[in-house]
Amino acid sequence: MREDPGKPMDPYRMDELRDLAGAAGYRVLAEITQRKDRDHRFQIGRGKIAEAVGYNSKKLIFYNPQGSQYSPCQRS
Repeated sequence: MREDPGKPMDPYRMDELRDLAGAAGYRVLAEITQRKDRDHRFQIGRGKIAEAVGYNSKKLIFYNPQGSQYSPCQRS
């Protein structure tokens, strides 16, 4: 989850995302939040990517409150 660094994170948004994942049949293994700028090739920074890879998960679900501004390589 990427939030504006100047604003506190809204815990209800994570609750909603967790509930939506569960309704879709997913089991949430971990929640990773990020408050600084992301690596433009990905939706999260390099350190968070390494953390996520450590969970050996097959799927990652992102919540980006700043909108979906994907580059052409992220859209394919």
